[in-house]
Amino acid sequence: MRGWCADLGAETTLLTVALGAIHAWLAARALWGMSRVPRLRPARVDPRPRVSAIVPARNERGRVGRCVKSLLSQDYGELEVIVVDDSSTDGTPEEALEAAAGDPRFRLVRAPEPPDGWLGKPWACWIGFSESSGDVLLFVDADVEVAEWAVSGIVSALQGADAVTASPTYSCQGLAGAVELAVATTIRIFFPQWMVGSPDERSWGFGGFFVVWHRAYLGVGGHEAVRRSPVEDRDLARLLASRGFRVAMLRGMGAIRSTWATSAREALDAVARIASRDAPLSPGNAAAVAAGLALLYAWPPLALLAALTGLVHVKAALLALAAELIHGLTPIVLREARTDPLSVALFPAGGLVVALGLWRAHLFRRGRACVRWRGREICPSS
Repeated sequence: MRGWCADLGAETTLLTVALGAIHAWLAARALWGMSRVPRLRPARVDPRPRVSAIVPARNERGRVGRCVKSLLSQDYGELEVIVVDDSSTDGTPEEALEAAAGDPRFRLVRAPEPPDGWLGKPWACWIGFSESSGDVLLFVDADVEVAEWAVSGIVSALQGADAVTASPTYSCQGLAGAVELAVATTIRIFFPQWMVGSPDERSWGFGGFFVVWHRAYLGVGGHEAVRRSPVEDRDLARLLASRGFRVAMLRGMGAIRSTWATSAREALDAVARIASRDAPLSPGNAAAVAAGLALLYAWPPLALLAALTGLVHVKAALLALAAELIHGLTPIVLREARTDPLSVALFPAGGLVVALGLWRAHLFRRGRACVRWRGREICPSS
């Protein structure tokens, strides 16, 4: 019996060391890889193409006003701002109008209900495009605020590309913040941002601040081509890359600020929606990936508890947990997230939510579950 326990202790210690090493490697890989991604910087653009900023908004009261004010405060003169209200019930359009304060560059468009075969956000973006007049289309989420030079900076970067996406800094607290940290680290495992623009499935777009030339947008069919997608930003970026258009990514580094989920339930729904197009379709593969992520995130703190019984060497458990928390800090170091210390401490729990969200995304792909977003249920048959 004692020999069996010793063997088990050696195996669990080895597992703990291996998982700690994986976290350390992933943290180093993230810091190295993201150092290769250019930053969004202030820039002068001459000549200045006309830019249409299109803001789809559904139930964004308390956020859309700040978004509108930040866009109308840009140092870029050739700019129009179009807010498309997607059947809001909370006073979103009124707040947008108040924030605009009669600025002639601003327009509010009320989108009709999405027709059959369309999801709400792609439809709102398409309606905004139909009302636009710019050579450049800038899609901005309604919960985003940007630095006064952000439009100039991203249009400058667009001079050498067909589309540019810039990563925001998300503000979130508590368990929702922990989930955001885990989402950022998990996305980077499978879809490293320094590979954006590849003509394969690794291209990624952040819809919070995504700019594309009018000609390239029409060249792939615009949002009509991704009308059924719950992650239209990512699918539009992949479609552009697959058709030979150059898609580039920039690190927002705090110049683009956004909110994320405010509760664990909202965070779980967000993860399921984000992963709904990439989750494995096979139940066996989905279970293996979800279980692997759960083990990666949950084992180090569990190993520390196991160390109290002698099943894991205490130093191995401490080092593994330290490596995991350092990994969890990388989105903060890279200015992808602004969270509180509690979010960092709950990072392993956030990883479990991500694993569960991935499984829910698999069920969505199989037609056995729906996800909710902004008060609207999205089902596979939508």
